[in-house]
Amino acid sequence: MAAMTGIRDLKKRSSELFRKCWAEAAFISLLQMGLFLLFYAVIMLLGIITGALQTGSILPKFNSFPPNFIIGSVILILIYYISTAPLMLGIRWYYWHAAEENVMPVSSVFAGYRSTEYALSLIKLKVITDMRRLTPAIISAACMAVTISITKKLLTYQMSDTGAFLLKVGCAVVCGGLVLFFLISGMQYVPVGYLLADNPDAGADNIIKLSKKIVSKKYAYMMMLYASFIGWYVICIAGFPVLALIPYMYMTSAVFINDSIEQINSEITPESIENEQKQKENMPVG
Repeated sequence: MAAMTGIRDLKKRSSELFRKCWAEAAFISLLQMGLFLLFYAVIMLLGIITGALQTGSILPKFNSFPPNFIIGSVILILIYYISTAPLMLGIRWYYWHAAEENVMPVSSVFAGYRSTEYALSLIKLKVITDMRRLTPAIISAACMAVTISITKKLLTYQMSDTGAFLLKVGCAVVCGGLVLFFLISGMQYVPVGYLLADNPDAGADNIIKLSKKIVSKKYAYMMMLYASFIGWYVICIAGFPVLALIPYMYMTSAVFINDSIEQINSEITPESIENEQKQKENMPVG
């Protein structure tokens, strides 16, 4: 069985690959930031037109949220989400190829728009994966809110300091478990965008199934990998992490997924295929 490389080695290789395409990566990041700022400006303009936004202030301040502003904002968010979905996946394809030392032209990030039918299939894939990420997020948030509410209610009753402390610890443990549940659920879909680079015509179900297989048994490794970037995020806050840190994370994710696929392939032997077929034959029907 092939073993996963250490996080330090993985990030070192990612850094070396990133240096080979840093100019293209910076341009792609500026493109992302430019699109977001354009979207933000349109939302602010809508706020001024509908009277929701207070004028004459440096920072955006809303006087109210009239129905026409809310409806308009929802429509704009949907337009932004749908129209940029192929681009967001295309950006991951770019880093996937770069991780294989195949630096593509920047224009390759627009490959998802090659036809209306293909763009719609990518939008469908992004909606499916995001909905599957959103569901555990909503469940976790709702359960955390209920847990905190119950804890606050119980703390209003008379109890010893030890009892109150244990109650708070229990609440923290439950909330921590819910956050862990949300993170693990979301990690299953991290490889989706990258996998499309080598499987552009694969269906959503096949891509998602392969994504889950890659992440399986690697949750702890992935959490440690992404946690290793927290310090860099804090350092880069003042310097727009989108310009360097986020592209570096894209590259690191691509290298990690590439390594995982190689590991899976190395584990596929004639014996393993034969055992899998026997298991399927022995499975009860119905």
